[in-house]
Formats: sequence, structure tokens, C-alpha cells
Amino acid sequence: MTAAPIKYDLPIANFIAGLDATGHVTHRNYTKKSVTFHHNGGRLSLAGILEVWKTRPASAHFQSDAAGRIGQYVGVYEYAWATGNTQGNIESISIEMADKTLAPDWIVDPVTWRAAARLAGWLFANVIKAIPTRNNVFVHHHWKSTDCAGPYIDRIFNDLLLEVQAWYKIFTTPKSPVTTGGTLEDIMALYDSAADFEAALTRATAKGTEQGMDAYVKRFLTNNSGTGDLYMDEVRAQRTKENSLLQQIVNNTSKA
Repeated sequence: MTAAPIKYDLPIANFIAGLDATGHVTHRNYTKKSVTFHHNGGRLSLAGILEVWKTRPASAHFQSDAAGRIGQYVGVYEYAWATGNTQGNIESISIEMADKTLAPDWIVDPVTWRAAARLAGWLFANVIKAIPTRNNVFVHHHWKSTDCAGPYIDRIFNDLLLEVQAWYKIFTTPKSPVTTGGTLEDIMALYDSAADFEAALTRATAKGTEQGMDAYVKRFLTNNSGTGDLYMDEVRAQRTKENSLLQQIVNNTSKA
């Protein structure tokens, strides 16, 4: 029986049957423990990578294309022919990413790798059910001697990991205290530490006055569309300013 695609909260193009017809998949389910990122070594579309796999004995669970669209090719628990390592294929969910430029840099557009990171965050929350760290977020050369996922992804790996972790937090944060009109204390309880909440509050303070803070924080910590995109836009925009803004707040409070 052909595996079903994941119930992701964004559209996924279903290429599972097409990949199954190539025979380049092992239909055996395993407990997944990690995510592994790859790059195409080319500018491949969602359909284009399937064409490659029709003749090349390889596969992966997912592909993120140049526009950040996601395709699924292998059942999420199954053994994709992806890492060149038996343990890697058993334990890891592989995500391919289309390249923006070719050799030697093999740049992957932020739209592409952020979409892949978002998917990875969802997979850690709903399939792997573990916090993403350096011990379970990998690139292909973790499993095999290869340049994949390319020098560019190696350079920005810290940002990629942070993005995965941020999405994991979004997908595992209960929504009810916020969406049902909970207080700031209710929202604070959703955070792992006081420091995490303080950072979010700092971003909110930078946007508005005390009078409008309650409503702003609620909007800031959630995404009205249900995907988390507004939250992530705020995080990216404010990430570099947080330390200085927090110090300003501390200074102003001390003077008061």
C-alpha cells in the first residue's frame, strides 16, 4: 500500500506514487530520530527531482523548491535511499533543497531553506517528537563522506538550526491561553524560561506603549493565519536588536 503524505498545515505536492514506481524506496517503517538536509546539486523543481530519481537509484522524503514549495516522495517513516548510510536511512527523514546557484558555492535561496526548516520543525514536533539540536539536525555529510549539503548550507547551518528550533517551538506551543484571551501571565507560562518571555516582551515593548502591550503581545506570539509566519517575521526583524532594546528598558526602569 502506498504511504500517505503527512498532514502538514501548508500544501504538499504528493509524488509518493511516482517515486514508488521507480522502486527506489524500501517499504519498511522505522522510528525516526533526526532530520537530514541535502541539496540537489542543481536547480531542480518538485517534478524535476523525481525525473532524476527515475534513473538514479536514490530518493528522499521531501524536496523544497526554489519558491519554497514542498513535495513528498517517500512515506515519512519509510527508508528513503538518501544518506548512503544504512543507519542514516533508517533513523533520519531526508529533505532535499533546490540550489539557487551552481558550483562552487551551491547557494540555496533563503526561501528554500527556510521552507525546509519550517517543515523540519513540524516533523520534530509531530513525527520525531524530540527537541531539534545539533545531535539530531544533520546535513548529508554527517552520514557519508560527501560535500552535500554544500558549502553554503555549511556556512549558514547555525541559522538553519535556529529556524528549525523556532518552528518546533511554534508547533509545540499550546495556543489556548492566547486565543481565548488569556492574561500575560498565562502567555508567560508557555515559555521555557523567564529569559525567553523577557525577549518576546522586549520585542513587544519596542513596538508599542504599555497601554497597547497586552493586545500586541497576543498578536505577536501567535499567527492569525495559523501558520506562524507573522511570528517568524517579527523574530527575524527584531533578532539583532533584542539585546540593546532590553538594556534600554533596564536603564529606563532603573532611572524611574
